[in-house]
Amino acid sequence: MFKGTRNNNGRERGKPNLITAKVRESFNELLEGNLDKIQSDLDSLKPIERVRVLLEMASFVIPKMKSVEVNDSTERQNVQPLVIQFESYGSTNKH
Repeated sequence: MFKGTRNNNGRERGKPNLITAKVRESFNELLEGNLDKIQSDLDSLKPIERVRVLLEMASFVIPKMKSVEVNDSTERQNVQPLVIQFESYGSTNKH
């Protein structure tokens, strides 16, 4: 349990850290100023390397999804199976 004195002079809850905001802004300006060079560098990579770099960069922009697991039997009861029936369409084989 906390036994010290509480510091109520800190930043408000949910308000971003000023240093973090400045670093992000500076980095954003750095990237924007070098877009042509970055594109040139990406173009010089082999396709597999390019995909790896783009996926790595995407992890900083796109939030990662978490897997969802159903553990409760009541949740399983609400899940209905999806049945898909395939029918031949415009078959060119004549018997």
